[in-house]
Amino acid sequence: MISPAVPNENGWGIERRAANELKALSKKFDVYLIIIKLHDKGTRISDHLKSLCNDVLHISVKVGGSLIKPWFKGFSLINEIIQPIHRRNMPDIIQMDVINDFLNRSLATKVFCFRLRSAVVFRELERKCKLRDSWKKIVDIDDIESIAIKRELEHISNEGGFEYNLIQRIRALRLSFFESMLLKKFDTVFCCSTLDKKKLIDKYGCDEVKIRVLPNCVPIPSLYNENKQEYGGINILFVGAMQYLPNKDAVIWFTEEIYPKIIARATKSVTLTLVGFDPDKRVRNLGLIPGVTVTGSVESVEPYLHKCDIFVAPIRFGGGTRIKILEAMSYGVPVIATSMGAEGIAAENNREIVLADDAQSISEACLKLISDKTQREGLSVNGQALVTNNYTLKAVSKIFQESF
Repeated sequence: MISPAVPNENGWGIERRAANELKALSKKFDVYLIIIKLHDKGTRISDHLKSLCNDVLHISVKVGGSLIKPWFKGFSLINEIIQPIHRRNMPDIIQMDVINDFLNRSLATKVFCFRLRSAVVFRELERKCKLRDSWKKIVDIDDIESIAIKRELEHISNEGGFEYNLIQRIRALRLSFFESMLLKKFDTVFCCSTLDKKKLIDKYGCDEVKIRVLPNCVPIPSLYNENKQEYGGINILFVGAMQYLPNKDAVIWFTEEIYPKIIARATKSVTLTLVGFDPDKRVRNLGLIPGVTVTGSVESVEPYLHKCDIFVAPIRFGGGTRIKILEAMSYGVPVIATSMGAEGIAAENNREIVLADDAQSISEACLKLISDKTQREGLSVNGQALVTNNYTLKAVSKIFQESF
């Protein structure tokens, strides 16, 4: 298994998906794990997950800088054309030899690449090194990165500037090339939803048999909000890594444009908690608004899920499926999300989730839930049942293991 993220059961989305896949693999195979990180921070894998592996190799890749100095406007664009970011952030020659030796010593017959970046590294190894040609190759692309970039550009085209927009368009084209290559060269390709599978087939006209849907999954807590205490007020919660642009956009939009509409008309006191590591100054300043708390990084989101009454995911662009929505449902927390935020999750509107896409609709949905305890309880029970039946490790492990 090759991963660009350290598997972490309590980490953010990509780390948790990697941890779930590692656990599923270890039930059937001897696993040799290669972690290829872009920096040294957070490279320690937990003892529990490490014990599931026969061996673990950590490779810390130095984040590539610019080949040319910023002497003139447009240097970033030229730099991207001369040496794309995926080339600048590739392991160096010595590191590639170490990875090659590790793979060959493992005597493995299958390689599982988690996310597109790992697959690109493996393809480079095949091209440059003397790897065996008998590998069965599986890749989990998770979300479709080329589509995620295009959505970002559609949403922030006026803010990014000409140079940034052009660089991102070039990157989207390159990502499309890599995605197309993986669909041809790998034996099995995982994606996170039936919707993403359809997008891949429509975009690349590929063999649908080799594309398998592997949903995200979360553990079901032993205690969740079925016996939630009433505190007289309502707490709304958002959870997400704040350096991720779709999350940052979501919290700023919700806090500045939607939250004021809610508190102006709510019959109860309403507070808003924004949980997620690495908030920048713009996000931290949201905490200056009365009733808003910005926590930054926390050891666990569990206490916040226990204390909140409504979970919001006002995502306006991006890709993949949101583990945070599944996690909130697993705790019996009613969820309000945009159609984009809930994309790929098989939840029915007004049964397991409430969908709303503009500021007015989201504020109205929040106000209705605030005043309607019965609706909150119905969403809580139905959402928890949806996750229990479809999005647990047991439910997805069988799909995963059968594909190998």
